[in-house]
Order: sequence, then C-alpha cells, then structure tokens
Amino acid sequence: MIKRYLSVFFLLFMLSVSGNAQKLLWNVGFDTKFDNHEFLKMPVGESKTLFGLFLAPTIGFGWGEDDAHSLMIGGDIFRSFGDYVTPYTCDLQIYYHLNKEHFNVYAGAFPTLDSFDEYSTAFISDEKRFSDVVLEGVKFGYKNDKGYVNVIFDWALRNSSFTSEILSLFSSSRFSFDWFYLGYLCNVNHYAIDIMAENVVDNIWVNPFVGFSFSRMTPFEVLDFRLGWIHTFQRDRWVSMDMTTPYGGQFDVTLQKWGVGIKNTVYVGQDLMPYYNRTNSYGDIYGSGLYYGDVMYSIDSGFYDRLEAYWNAYSNNFLDVKVSAVMHSDRFGNLGWQQKASLNVNLDNVSWKKMIDRRKAAKAVKNEKD
Repeated sequence: MIKRYLSVFFLLFMLSVSGNAQKLLWNVGFDTKFDNHEFLKMPVGESKTLFGLFLAPTIGFGWGEDDAHSLMIGGDIFRSFGDYVTPYTCDLQIYYHLNKEHFNVYAGAFPTLDSFDEYSTAFISDEKRFSDVVLEGVKFGYKNDKGYVNVIFDWALRNSSFTSEILSLFSSSRFSFDWFYLGYLCNVNHYAIDIMAENVVDNIWVNPFVGFSFSRMTPFEVLDFRLGWIHTFQRDRWVSMDMTTPYGGQFDVTLQKWGVGIKNTVYVGQDLMPYYNRTNSYGDIYGSGLYYGDVMYSIDSGFYDRLEAYWNAYSNNFLDVKVSAVMHSDRFGNLGWQQKASLNVNLDNVSWKKMIDRRKAAKAVKNEKD
C-alpha cells in the first residue's frame, strides 16, 4: 500500500515539475535538544536526561498563487545520544499543506513544528514536545488581525484489529483586544486499551483564560499576566461509567527583556491526573500514556509552582537557540530541577532565497563603498 502511494506521489511530482504552474519546494528541519530532569526530591516525576537530534528533509511541489497549495514527501530521523539499543528511529512524512492569508491546513503525516507552543505544560509536557515531531491526521488554523483558532486531530495509535487506539483532538484560541486577551485550550483524548473489554478511558480537558499584556506600556519586550481555569472530565469505563471532574486555577506571569525572561506558573487545585500509573486488568500501567501533560499536575498537595528562567540567545527566520533552567516545587517545599537547551533549524526554499538575496544586497553595498 505504501509503495502504491509513493508511486502515485512521484508520478504527480514529475508531472508537476514539467508544468509551468508548479514549483519545486523543499524543507530541511534540524533540531538538537537537551532536557535534564532531577526529580529525586519530588513526590512524583522521574529523573532522566533526554538528549538527541532530529533531521527531517522533505521535498515536493507547490501550485496556486504564492504556492498556497503544496504536496510534500520526506521523513524524519531521530537519534538518541548514548542509546546503543535503539539509537535511531525513522518515520515517513507525506502531507498536503494549504497556506493562505487567513487559513492554514495540514493533512497527512506532517511535522509538529509549533503546533503545541501555546499550550501550557499541564496539557503538553516538555518530554512530549521533545519526542513528538510528527502528527498523523489533520490540522486546521484560522487567523485574522485579532487572533486565531487552531484545531488538530491526531490519531496517535491504532493496532491492526482496532482493539486498541488513541485518538486526540486539540483546540486552542486567542483573540487580543488592545491591552487584554481572551482564549482557551482544549484536549479531548480517547484512550482505548482494550475496546472489546470496554477498558477505555475518556479524558477531556478545557482551560479558558484571560490575559493582560502591558508590553507596549513598558520598556519590556514581554510583560504578561494570565489567569485561567482548568476543568477536566475523566472516566475509566473499566472502573465506573461515572465521570470524575478534577479542576483548579492557574496563574502565569512572564517578564522578558533582551531575550532574557522569567516565566512563573502557579497551579492551585485538585489532582488533575487521577488515573496516572493506574493498571488495567492485565496489570499493564497505562496512565503515563493517557496524559500528555507534565506529571507534576498529579501532585495531590493542591499546589504546584513552575519557575523558568530562559535566554533566547539567537533567533532569525530559520534559526533559534534557547537555554533555560526550571525549578518545580509543591507546598511542602519539595524541589525538582530541570535544565534545557535547544538549537532549531527550519530552512526551506523561501528562507534560503531571502538569505541569498540579503547577502547579495550586502555585497553590492560593500562594492559601492569600495
């Protein structure tokens, strides 16, 4: 089946290159990430070090005004440093991309890129951001001068006999009004360990929020306050058909100047992960796969604080370098530490042309002076 799809794609690709309305497109994504966790003094969490690189070259063709439509094919390679058992993993990427002024659509197996940037670690942990580089499904985005709405449907797992599956729907929105903004985050996760035995977990999280941005009124690049409410609806059908609804409030403060910033997140509320590390009827632990967020939100003390100091050392159209240090704490004074560093390159034919044009312009100016 895969060979048939590839044959069709390359046939279309060769026909498109020979036409006048199509354009050859390419992209090379490269990430090196380091993420060290030290959680020995925390009631939850696992001390570990994640360190590796991702390489994702793709090629395809575009058509329409400003190449609004494109078909791409390629792959991604992940290398886990120091892992000599399974040092490499490889996946195929094939996707359609619609890129217009107000609409952005991906369909197929496509790169995650910035899909989860706006989500807090309650929804998407640092570990998931580190490892999940490809989404399989559909992503839809709408934006205007005020804000955006994004929807992602990701089919993360399905076995051949449909007895187990993981289906996830993500949605986010934010609209700004002068000095304040409104928005929401949402995740609907259907996690089936054994469908025939009704060993299925439904997991719904919603997070409406209001924020206040005072960046334009101050010398800071970012001065932002956000107040939100996280409410969940969870049901383990193997245990009960009744929903459990843990909830809590979250407050974020972000301060940044010259690329150096501090972000403090405070959560006060109930344990948002009641099924974390729960075992099913076969004795398998499934809770760690059910939740995409940081396990710190399973702390039952009713309080969690995440303080991150970061430095965005360099950033342009295709390169981003960032380092940060994170302190995790609960109300009993238990501390966990985390250090992160990343180098991200996302270079395509558009950014490559802009870079060459800038160099030519700089060279022309230099020749005129000489």
